[in-house]
Amino acid sequence: MNDNKDKKFIYVTPYLSETKRIKDACPDLHFVEPSKRNPTYGFSKKNHTAELIKDGYNVATTHASFRHYDKEMIDDIISHGYILIMDECVDMFEKNPVSDKDIIALQKGGYFKTNDDGSLTVTDDEDMRLYKYGELWTVADSHNLIRIDEGKDKGVYYWVLPKELIEAFDDVYVLTYLFSSQSTCHMIEMYGIDYEYIGVKRTEERFEFCPVEEMTIPEYVEHLADMIHIYDGRNIPRKRDLNLVGKSKTALSMGWFDNNQHRDNVIQLKNNLFNYFNHLMEDHPCRERMWATHKKGFSKLRGAGYTKGYVVFNERATNKYAHKRVLAYCSNVYLNTSLKIYYMKNGIDPNEDEYALSTLIQWIWRSAIRNGEEIWIYIPSKRMRELLQNWIKETQAKYNENKTN
Repeated sequence: MNDNKDKKFIYVTPYLSETKRIKDACPDLHFVEPSKRNPTYGFSKKNHTAELIKDGYNVATTHASFRHYDKEMIDDIISHGYILIMDECVDMFEKNPVSDKDIIALQKGGYFKTNDDGSLTVTDDEDMRLYKYGELWTVADSHNLIRIDEGKDKGVYYWVLPKELIEAFDDVYVLTYLFSSQSTCHMIEMYGIDYEYIGVKRTEERFEFCPVEEMTIPEYVEHLADMIHIYDGRNIPRKRDLNLVGKSKTALSMGWFDNNQHRDNVIQLKNNLFNYFNHLMEDHPCRERMWATHKKGFSKLRGAGYTKGYVVFNERATNKYAHKRVLAYCSNVYLNTSLKIYYMKNGIDPNEDEYALSTLIQWIWRSAIRNGEEIWIYIPSKRMRELLQNWIKETQAKYNENKTN
């Protein structure tokens, strides 16, 4: 961006702290971070963002704010020729809290119009803004609304990031890993938008974009198996193998935590976590401990010596956990079933294992491994553990092959 000061940029990232970093790193570009504290724009971040884009400012903002760009903002993006840089994929779907019945009633009342693809778009009826659906109108003004069936005549409505927003930019750069497993990839394929993979190489002074075959692979990749110490249940005399609780394919999934039949196993998993952190890894202080599970599992698994080290299971794009060296990943990641069916109906065959692996790797790379330091990790789910072990083998093999060539 610093090399292209004549261009206009919108930089979106999951965290506010990253927007500040971009502002500091690009002083001559005068990035502005939209705010909801400015009375000039009615204490509305969206209104502030709209005015900044209309005036052609460089904008550093969050994924959450990016989801509310409306038609007028899209027109201004096109007018100024903005470039979008997306730090990690924006989730293309947002679950709508309004009930199925209310949406149908609003559709019958003329507040939504039906598009050729079956999605719904809000009309310009001002009445919807003024009453209890005002927030719904605000979100609907920048998204299409689709209904995803959940069986037995039940469905859930999702807001979907529109094709028009992605296509409004002169160029879009997505900074992520295993892109093909993520919703952004699936949706742009459904939209028929072309894309290509690029790499990153390190020069003496900085990182730069490059062809994939020229990209820099960190030297420590050659030694991943010696740096990521995965608990395997061996060499623990007179103690139960802590991995037994996760031997079934669906163990530690969201449904597993909800199913009362697994209550005893959940209790066992909590005991395992306590033993892992406080006995097997007792030499490591609490500040170095980091663990994850599904949201519904947190209250069931938290315990002494590790609770404060909780980091949500799909965390990404942050450096603030780079001091964590002892990890436990208590999730078994699967795609939302309804979204998977939606993809498949639209000709996309998502790879669930790659999606799970991507989520796990992104989480692990929040820790000290990102600095080339050793880490220790407990992954009780057999499925997730084997995905990681196979990835390490394949990644090391590719590194050695490239090194030889």
